Amino acid sequence: NIWKVKQNGLEVIVQFGAHDDKYDPFLQQWDITTKISIKEKDKLVQINKSKSIHRWYLAQELRALIELSGEYEDVWFYGNMAVPPCNLKDCKIPDSMIIVMRKKQ
Repeated sequence: NIWKVKQNGLEVIVQFGAHDDKYDPFLQQWDITTKISIKEKDKLVQINKSKSIHRWYLAQELRALIELSGEYEDVWFYGNMAVPPCNLKDCKIPDSMIIVMRKKQ
């Protein structure tokens, strides 16, 4: 995933994930590379690169944790940030897992 923003002669490029990032299927963990590049007038002025461990949860795991907590009366899973958002189960090509929870009163 790469995001680019240009404004006032500056360009910021953020890359989340690299092709050689390692994944542990047993622990469901990725060693994710994050790279931020800053260009001024098309000249590279700064690069910041870091690695961090991310745990990716399945929708079923999160639903079970939410239900076991007993703290929420309603839970909705969406697959994108569109307005209106599509239900995670019905999204043809979901790009996110967004969870909305309503606490018990």
